[in-house]
Amino acid sequence: MKKIFRIIFIIAILIEAVGMFGFLPIVQDFTWLGLFATFVFAWVMLELFQFSFRVWIFVFFLLILDVFSALLGLYSRIINWDKLMHLCGGIMIAVAVLEIIMRVLEKEIVRVKHLKIFIIINTFFAVSLLGFLYEFLEYLVDKIQYGYPKTLVNVYNSIEDQLCNLLGATLVLVVYYTWQKRKNNLVVEKK
Repeated sequence: MKKIFRIIFIIAILIEAVGMFGFLPIVQDFTWLGLFATFVFAWVMLELFQFSFRVWIFVFFLLILDVFSALLGLYSRIINWDKLMHLCGGIMIAVAVLEIIMRVLEKEIVRVKHLKIFIIINTFFAVSLLGFLYEFLEYLVDKIQYGYPKTLVNVYNSIEDQLCNLLGATLVLVVYYTWQKRKNNLVVEKK
């Protein structure tokens, strides 16, 4: 099934590359270069860290939603759409980071004394770092492609985007720890 996603990734990246060179007559309130960079980065991370199929589906769905949001002008037409997408982005990164952390702990690559603190700090750090890099990418792409910030990039927007990213991470951690607690309670009840 991952092969199908890989083929779709290649097709999407090729379409975005064609768009970057101006061969697609679509009115834009986004940059093709930004979509291209986001897709390539996500695909490289999926392959590099060999994420589970669940993560592939989740990432792929959000990337396609991002593309259609840009093509349909949802970022400029719906007031809080950008914030919603950053919330989803924070969720996506947190889910992926949790999967990496669980692998590292399972293989005993790292031994941790305070597991909960380790998971929380690393999840928030990864979401903050990738959120910052994404905001920087938005700024850079606009600067390179247009010479000025065409997207929603400004200090207030960047801070709000980061807060939404962190809110997404918080939601994932709350769900994860609620699930862990419930799972532990079921084990105790069975004994």
